[in-house]
Amino acid sequence: MVLNPGSDGKPAPVPLDRETLLARFDGIRQFARGERRAPHKPLLLLYALARLKHDRQTEIRFNATEAIVNPLLRSYGPWGSGAHVSYPYGRLVNDGLWRLPDRAQLLDAKGNIREGLARERDAPAGFTPEVLATFER
Repeated sequence: MVLNPGSDGKPAPVPLDRETLLARFDGIRQFARGERRAPHKPLLLLYALARLKHDRQTEIRFNATEAIVNPLLRSYGPWGSGAHVSYPYGRLVNDGLWRLPDRAQLLDAKGNIREGLARERDAPAGFTPEVLATFER
């Protein structure tokens, strides 16, 4: 990391090179049943990218995300009503693109988000600082 001149003294995130960023997106692990892949992570990423592009939101909140993405998951997902935005909201962290500040408090023993707690806290999440710095280049 490099110090960001004029900032509060915190190190500025180092942007990723193009190949690394593309490899992280390409390496996203998706749940699959047979030949069908779950659209959870791609839809959440598209929503976060749209908020970043149109509203300059570097962080999304659970409640608004759930209200918008869950209906899309039900419409486009292969498994109907069992689709929840909480699955990718917590699991994208493992793909190196996503941060979830309250992750330790929000996850249960199986690694799933406690939806009630995420709603209560309106849990923030978004791209990692390195990914955001890359987008800003």
